[in-house]
Amino acid sequence: MDELQAGAANVANMADFTQKRMAKQGGGKPEPLESFSEGFKCNRTGIVFPKLYRAHYPVLDLYEGRSEPVHDGSFFLQYQLTPAEQYANGSWPGVPQAKIEAFQVLSDDDKCWLEVFAFPTRERAEGFRDAALRFLPEAGPDMITQGPSGFFCITARQDKPNLYGLITYHTIGAIEMPGMSTTVDAFYSTTIDRAGVVTPADPLPD
Repeated sequence: MDELQAGAANVANMADFTQKRMAKQGGGKPEPLESFSEGFKCNRTGIVFPKLYRAHYPVLDLYEGRSEPVHDGSFFLQYQLTPAEQYANGSWPGVPQAKIEAFQVLSDDDKCWLEVFAFPTRERAEGFRDAALRFLPEAGPDMITQGPSGFFCITARQDKPNLYGLITYHTIGAIEMPGMSTTVDAFYSTTIDRAGVVTPADPLPD
């Protein structure tokens, strides 16, 4: 299986896994938001995710007869895993800088749900990103963020309103197979809602 196919499988598996988790929702417990202030940590795999950021970038228009774009007064929102500006819109004269702020959970104003994925290698992250851009173009990640625990992608989705307000973190770790003296890779997912309630799902073998 090549990286694109593997990435496509990840997209399908994670979407299906999230739905199964939602069907079994329960057993979660609230956590202080301060515990996510430096990024969510998956205690089952030891993976530490980057901090979450809302970035509001100025929308530009290029009018006839002008050589430079101008700010139309509005901003577009992007969720990202780094405080660094991803677009140079604010570098034009008279255009305001992007507004970037860290957050731990989604608010009522966030009309979406987020999925954050951790991968052990850049190749696996790139395979997922390419598949997500192909199959989820409206939500697909356009960048990969490197951190101490690996490589990360984030998607912001609006296709399932019943999931709005949820952030689901996906990691890959080893799991022992029942009755066998061996381990296999498995997907671990943990969801945090607007109130900071953390709900882990059972691992899904790869």
